[in-house]
Amino acid sequence: MHITVEISLYPLQEDYKTAIKDFIKTMKTESDIIIKTTAMSTYLSGPYDIVMACLTTHLQPVFEVLPHSATVIKIIPQNLQVEQGFIEIV
Repeated sequence: MHITVEISLYPLQEDYKTAIKDFIKTMKTESDIIIKTTAMSTYLSGPYDIVMACLTTHLQPVFEVLPHSATVIKIIPQNLQVEQGFIEIV
């Protein structure tokens, strides 16, 4: 099964930009999924097991360093073609 995940990390601290950038950089080391970042969120697209493993691997260290943060995750069980940057509605 192919999934697309939209994730937004909200560190509740003053130096929030560094924490967000570091989180995205670590996720982008994954080679088996497509990862695209917009101004408001990051999209991960690929096989279910690989995307979920990526989230598990990269979120736990963030939560250990940033216990005062919020994370919003949307999981869609489809390939939304995030590399195109938009979804065409017909």
